Amino acid sequence: MKKITFLSTYSLNEPVLRNRITPFINLALERNASVTLVNPKGGSYGEIERFRHKALDAEQANKGNFFIRAWKELRLARKVLKSTPHGTECICITIPSMFLLFLFNPSIAKVSLLDVRDITWEYLSDKSFFSRFIKKVFRYFAKRRLVFFDYISVTNNAEKKYLIEEMGVDLNKVVLCPNGISLKQFAQVQAVTEASDANECERKQVLYIGNVGVAQNLRTFIEAAKECPEVDFVVVGKGSEFDRIQEEAKGIANVFLKGRVDWSEIPKFYQKSDVLWAQLTPEFAGAVPSKLYEYLATGKRVVYGGEGQAISVLSEFQDVEIIPPNQPSVLVATIKQLVEGTERSQLNFYNREIIKKKYIREDGVNSFYRMVFNED
Repeated sequence: MKKITFLSTYSLNEPVLRNRITPFINLALERNASVTLVNPKGGSYGEIERFRHKALDAEQANKGNFFIRAWKELRLARKVLKSTPHGTECICITIPSMFLLFLFNPSIAKVSLLDVRDITWEYLSDKSFFSRFIKKVFRYFAKRRLVFFDYISVTNNAEKKYLIEEMGVDLNKVVLCPNGISLKQFAQVQAVTEASDANECERKQVLYIGNVGVAQNLRTFIEAAKECPEVDFVVVGKGSEFDRIQEEAKGIANVFLKGRVDWSEIPKFYQKSDVLWAQLTPEFAGAVPSKLYEYLATGKRVVYGGEGQAISVLSEFQDVEIIPPNQPSVLVATIKQLVEGTERSQLNFYNREIIKKKYIREDGVNSFYRMVFNED
């Protein structure tokens, strides 16, 4: 299999795509395949032999209400699919874009792969008749299309169970490829030491790194900051809710919004932090924030506000505080408990070893490709 095409409705500027797709592309190139990536413009993968980036003149569909975003996503997915190069032998669709899945035509390639990073139609609310109806329609289209894929990679066991039990996908077609952390990023994170090694005089710091969107609800973080003026709250990242959070954080002296930064700068933020925070609202309980694996690889203390699948993953790690989501008062109490006193917490090397053993992205992708390429 010499020609592989990856399709996405996210640009390479988005860490959620770049982090996920990089090992898929690199390990395909190592197998002497010719690789094409088709997605909206934004970001660059660099000049690499046998790699082509077909960047489309299109914007991501990440703004507006449900109907506007759905319509934009539908049009974008159609454009991406129509831009598939002729002669593609293997195609890999990476979602959360459900419309890429719904519109997929299996005749465009000999082998069809699906990388499931999120099952977005299940996030629709069950509170109204309309939402329940739309969710059933989306489930129907998903089930009709999933049968056309030769192999499917998923990020967690909840997704795997859902595809097998709810969608009727053959167990032997599904491979677990956790979001995890790349080998390169893991190596860089290993340089992080206790915050005290950097500067004992610095204020205690709580850090959030990742997407600033609806699912993360960073209002919880901002509200907690108001009640902990002696602690700095730092946000690194951007997203659809960034402007709103920026407005709400105005005048709060201990909140620092850094925006999106190059990953090479990320270890510096980890170095200065004492506690790493993440959250997903209950509607997204089936997902596991990929940033959690990065957090755990640092060896720093982690506070997670959420439910569901992420709790199952976090149960095998130490120095992790799990709290209910969307409750600033609980977050405040947890942070105060963790940062009290003058001593800095020590790194947890056990967590680093678990990440190294089970959650390196390249390991999961290699397992997936061994199945796809019939490697011994």
